[in-house]
Amino acid sequence: MTILGIPISPLTTSRVQEVVLEMLKDADSSVSRRTITTPNAEMILSATTPAIRSAVADVRLRLPDGTGLQWAASYLLGASRMGIVGVLFLPIWLCVSVLLYTFVPACKRWYLPERITGSDTLLTISRICEHYKCSVFLLGSYVADEAAAALQDAYPDLVIAGAHEGTPHQEDEPAIRERINASGAHVLFVAYGAPAQEQWIQRNLPYLPNIRIAMGVGGAFDFLSGARTRAPQWMQQVSLEWLWRLFHEPSRVGRIFNATARFTWRIFIEGYRVALDPRRLNL
Repeated sequence: MTILGIPISPLTTSRVQEVVLEMLKDADSSVSRRTITTPNAEMILSATTPAIRSAVADVRLRLPDGTGLQWAASYLLGASRMGIVGVLFLPIWLCVSVLLYTFVPACKRWYLPERITGSDTLLTISRICEHYKCSVFLLGSYVADEAAAALQDAYPDLVIAGAHEGTPHQEDEPAIRERINASGAHVLFVAYGAPAQEQWIQRNLPYLPNIRIAMGVGGAFDFLSGARTRAPQWMQQVSLEWLWRLFHEPSRVGRIFNATARFTWRIFIEGYRVALDPRRLNL
């Protein structure tokens, strides 16, 4: 399914694990076949140019990092079945879908079976790398070293080839590529924030021949290192992680507004387009 121009992979965690293993075994893939992104509402809204959309969408896996995408997929799927006459009822369907999303968790999984976060995927890949003796490199964030130490504690046999704060600036890229290539790492986690990290990967992965998986991980290093705390599991399950972040990081109010109110409005309007032309979803 395509949500506001960005395709999303409707996979379960177990299927993601299978694909990750396939990627680790395939040393000759193209750049797009070696990349994983985890779009959320904010990332999709930021994909305003062809270059950003390409960096986010032209990849092997596009995992839904946010229950908002699960709601959007369900809402748009319903809208696609309404037809021309049904557009009159889209405001009602919007309210119904939000209520179902809030009080009937199973409705979130009508098309996207799971929310698969970047932080969780990082741990999944690390666990597989530990088992298959593949090494990882952590790039970005001032807490990269602390995140690497925490990852090593969680997976004692994992080979961490390196950790480097780096910068997303293009003039620094040759030196960073040299460092990564010298490390011999098989997996690269990049934490420059979206969409900078996805664009960095797209520009530089052609020059990193040993890297079999490259993934933008956003704030995952902060969570790993303890610099930031994830919302309790129950808040994640009832889609209130945004409230936790607003309480602990009030400076994020603008970003949270984008990921909730603005995203909901964009999806509502997209519902009209999808009702008139269901092919927009690319099902």
